[in-house]
Amino acid sequence: MPPAQLKRRAFWTAEVLLLAGTVAAAILLSRPDEWHPLALVVLLFALALGGEWFTVEHIDGVVSASLAVMTLAMGLLGPAPAGLCGVAAFGLHSAVARRTPGG
Repeated sequence: MPPAQLKRRAFWTAEVLLLAGTVAAAILLSRPDEWHPLALVVLLFALALGGEWFTVEHIDGVVSASLAVMTLAMGLLGPAPAGLCGVAAFGLHSAVARRTPGG
């Protein structure tokens, strides 16, 4: 296997392991009261997904409106709901951009 492909595969594996660890930590450390009121969780989740359509591109990267929603979710609900909003937002962004895993 060429070194570049090996490096890409190792990076992809590290991404998957970090995502799995983050999800596991969120499940284990989440408290039930972080998910109440449920209407607020659903609203922020929907706003995070919608915020991916409003992006500002800069030479250093991209900032979307979902960043503000995740910050709001962190302050109002807690880390687990904010993490859910973040994972959903960048998952949607990657799916729409048709990015492959690790790329």
